[in-house]
Amino acid sequence: MFYYITLSVVLFTIGLYGVVTRRNMISILVASILLFSAASINFVTFNNFVVADGHSGELLALIITTLTIVQITTVVTIVLLVIKKNKKDENDSISVIEW
Repeated sequence: MFYYITLSVVLFTIGLYGVVTRRNMISILVASILLFSAASINFVTFNNFVVADGHSGELLALIITTLTIVQITTVVTIVLLVIKKNKKDENDSISVIEW
């Protein structure tokens, strides 16, 4: 159990650092995916080691995964709309999304 919690803490720390320090929307998205992954690992770990008969940890991990997919879809849609609005075919057009 210690290794799973350690992995979760490391992922959460990296994700939190990425959310706080990054200015690009795509980088913040990737960092928030790490945060959600850390939460999912925690839910499944505590479900397996503390309450072995229940499925609440797996259900919460499934809900978190669904929310992560919705978040990815929303951000990619916003990025594509900003690129389409600027009508640039260059990769530098994503820098418009920076704060």
